[in-house]
Amino acid sequence: MSTVNIQYDAARELVIFTAIGLLTIEDFIAAGDAHFLNHATSCSIWDLRKADLSSIRLDNMHALSRRSADVSKSRPDPRTALVVDDDGKRALVRLYEALAESTGTPVIYRIFGTLEDAVEWIDQERGS
Repeated sequence: MSTVNIQYDAARELVIFTAIGLLTIEDFIAAGDAHFLNHATSCSIWDLRKADLSSIRLDNMHALSRRSADVSKSRPDPRTALVVDDDGKRALVRLYEALAESTGTPVIYRIFGTLEDAVEWIDQERGS
């Protein structure tokens, strides 16, 4: 079972998704849709440090990257930080980043080991 907590800071144009437990592609899509179909937030952070990504397959990542590219077209200057804390997750999100780029996504992705570093990157990119 998984949980994706969503924290939205409208003033900062930032949403933080914190995933816990066994995460599926459907969980990613449901959380993203729950937020982005209602708010065209520029910046997002996916904190995946407590998530189990073992159910994620390559074909799932293709579907997610296409969905993300579609939803992101309404986001001004979209940027997404992916926070992971081990080599296996880092390899998986790097693969996702490459797939997303191949779909022509407007999102700029970066991978971090800490939430603090991810927030710092978001703030620097926006000139905050």
